[in-house]
Amino acid sequence: MESLARLGISGWDLLLYAVNFGLVVWLVARYMTKPMLKMLDERRDTIKKNLDEAEELRTQMAKQQEAMEKQKAEMQAQLAEELSKSRKEIEEKRKAAEAEIDAKKAKMLEEVQAVIAEEKANILRSAEDQALKLMQKVVLHIVSNQIPEEVVQSSVKTAWSQYNK
Repeated sequence: MESLARLGISGWDLLLYAVNFGLVVWLVARYMTKPMLKMLDERRDTIKKNLDEAEELRTQMAKQQEAMEKQKAEMQAQLAEELSKSRKEIEEKRKAAEAEIDAKKAKMLEEVQAVIAEEKANILRSAEDQALKLMQKVVLHIVSNQIPEEVVQSSVKTAWSQYNK
């Protein structure tokens, strides 16, 4: 103790320090420990609750993601099916349009062939008439009005029909 006295500390001071320290420990234990422990317990419960909620949200998110993936796959399948139907429908319409065009083309070709045949017949008749008239003139000129014109015309027509058959 003598060494403590040289430092300026007496026994009573040590006793007073010990009593003060005990009183502070008792006050802290009595009035501060329970509220601090209660606050720590509440914080622990809040953290646990937040972690549980986060895990639940993670689970829900995974389920929603699976549902979205499934829906995406269904929509892609539906889109592919609709695309296939559209392609088939377009192909059918294209074939129908081609058939209609071919029918119109055939009809136009028939009409053109009919017009050509009619024009050909008209040209042949016209050429035949012109040839008959020319022959009549030639024969009339050769005969020099010794045979009546009607006889020459009927003879040329008869001869023409005989050789034209």
